[in-house]
Amino acid sequence: MKDISGQKFGKLRAISFKRIKHKRYQWLFECDCGNRKIIDKANVLNGNTKCCGCYKSNSSKYYLTHKKFNHVFDLIKQRTNNPNNLNFKNYGGRGIKCLWNGFEDFKNDMYESYLEHKKSNFYTSIERINNNGNYCKENCKWATHNEQANNRRCQVNLTYNGKTQCLMDWSKELGIKYITLYKRYYKNKSVYDILRN
Repeated sequence: MKDISGQKFGKLRAISFKRIKHKRYQWLFECDCGNRKIIDKANVLNGNTKCCGCYKSNSSKYYLTHKKFNHVFDLIKQRTNNPNNLNFKNYGGRGIKCLWNGFEDFKNDMYESYLEHKKSNFYTSIERINNNGNYCKENCKWATHNEQANNRRCQVNLTYNGKTQCLMDWSKELGIKYITLYKRYYKNKSVYDILRN
């Protein structure tokens, strides 16, 4: 049996012979990630096994994270550019634009902060700081579901009898549940019908 101790194969470094199982020589290998695993020597030598399995796991996580990030950009483009999108009236229909020229520009500006936000928050979505502003680095941040919900309550402003305030403040003043006003607003009712008791 040839001694391969200390030799490197892909991400694996041979540590020591461990056993013979089903007539196959099995060795203890240490992966670049720090994990140690007993693997068939033949599989390593012929290149079928190049790591402990961490690469596949990390690639999967990267793919899922990257896929979600891509989806955010797709939503922005749909909201701002596609008149057939259900949300277009609240974005592109109001003159809100996506100022990123393409996905690479978006990624360069927002991907690092996205990954940082994802470390401590399962739910991450993009939010415009100024609700009437465009989608751009200066006007966007990452937010949790609760932050999004709270901010939406203060971003819908209605003017009635010369007074302008957000939907939440109208709710408090009139004693009408916020959710009732919110549903009326998104059914495109008139200001009078939204605020009526």
